[in-house]
Amino acid sequence: MGRPPRPTASVVVATHTVERMNLVKRCVRSLSDGTVLPNETIVVVDSNPSVEAALREELAEKAVVIANRGSGISEARNTGLALATGDIVAFVDDDADPEAHWLEALVAAFERRPTTVGIGGRVVPEYELGSPRLPPEVLWIVGCTYRGHRSDEGPITRPIGANMAFRANALSRVGGFPSSFGPNVAAGTGARRRLAGKKTGSNEELALSVTLRRQFGGECLFYCPSACVKHFVPRSRLTARYLVSRCWVEGTTKADVTALHGRAAMSDDQRYLVRVLLPGIASRLHIAVRQLDRSALLEAVILSAAAQVTVAGYVTRTLAYTFPTAT
Repeated sequence: MGRPPRPTASVVVATHTVERMNLVKRCVRSLSDGTVLPNETIVVVDSNPSVEAALREELAEKAVVIANRGSGISEARNTGLALATGDIVAFVDDDADPEAHWLEALVAAFERRPTTVGIGGRVVPEYELGSPRLPPEVLWIVGCTYRGHRSDEGPITRPIGANMAFRANALSRVGGFPSSFGPNVAAGTGARRRLAGKKTGSNEELALSVTLRRQFGGECLFYCPSACVKHFVPRSRLTARYLVSRCWVEGTTKADVTALHGRAAMSDDQRYLVRVLLPGIASRLHIAVRQLDRSALLEAVILSAAAQVTVAGYVTRTLAYTFPTAT
């Protein structure tokens, strides 16, 4: 009996703004220069016809450029999924730059692990020239692999959205990426009531991952560090205002996932807070006091702010679910 054919892979890149056009083109160029080529590269443009037209012209030989059939990142990814022909569908951010062996590493990992339905890769920050650096514990703020994430191959609970891939049939089976969090439940049902019918702004990959693990088993998601991308971090994402805003959204959307899937969905996040973030704050403060190190003090402030704002967002949203305003 012959060896089964190697799985094929499609790549989806979602974008929405003219500010990232050069980064999108760099991403597509890297994919076309990779050691394994995708069945097709699909660039989905969200709510920006001028960017769509420009990219369709400039990437005509290297990618299929289409408009998002809905609105937002989840529906953009689902638009790409619907068009993809590969056995595997990989998703990479428009401001990410895949290494030459990126897709090859993903395909090989799926080949080695037939029960795996989703794989997350390593995401390395690529800071804008002259920008400050974030403490490694909070690199999740800019969508990168952070201290506390596993570093070796093995099961994970969720991938990082900038670099992930799934078996197409498994992803389609669960309905793709959720376009919003929180079920539509009648008024008066307490914690599981949806807030004002609004979409959440983050953590769609976490909500998807909970669904996949319940459907296909607790170890159906896998980390493959050799599948690596660089993720561009502009100076604008390193301001105090952005960091606070991003951490608040992280907290509120985790509350949305908890309302939908239960507290068990946050077990990894609780361990990260206790085992990584809080010790990181304590160690920086110790260095700052013992060595009068201003950089250590600044990092302690950043870590503390990230923890407090995220928890505040989580608690605020959870209280809104628990004590909903009468409508």
